[in-house]
Amino acid sequence: MANIMKNNINYFILGMIVLFVFTANQVHAQNYQVTNLKELLETPENPNQVFSSSEIEEVEKLVYGSNATIFINNSGARTLGNGVPTVAVFDTINLQALQKSNPDFNSVRLLKLKVEDSEDLRRSIDLASLNEFSNLEYIFIQCAFNCNPAQLQNIFSNVEDVRILYMIATPK
Repeated sequence: MANIMKNNINYFILGMIVLFVFTANQVHAQNYQVTNLKELLETPENPNQVFSSSEIEEVEKLVYGSNATIFINNSGARTLGNGVPTVAVFDTINLQALQKSNPDFNSVRLLKLKVEDSEDLRRSIDLASLNEFSNLEYIFIQCAFNCNPAQLQNIFSNVEDVRILYMIATPK
């Protein structure tokens, strides 16, 4: 009888540990969709698409248009082009530079992240810490290797009202 009671307690404790682990993982995980830009532009009428046709047009202009762009690195930020910058380009090595104060960051609508290899995906970006990017609507990840949405799903935390897109752009 004591042995059965001991086994029941062990199963209860094990069950509580498993429940705690799964609950902790769910709290930490972010639920956001990562959209393939190429597929989005090739099939804009897809009924499963979460982008409206005007949003698709806007994303295409931000990614491929001649927009004033801020190039961000650890030594600072440099703006190229005429007008108010609507795009900012950075890579994972320069994450700290996104935290620096720059009044031009307020007008940025698209952040373009260049990812060179899968090691870069181990870094984390808390969007809540990007206080200067008050008009941020889109993050575009340009992978220099064969990345996929599952790999990109865990890069960002505190994703609210920001759309995440990606494209594979392997050098030839």
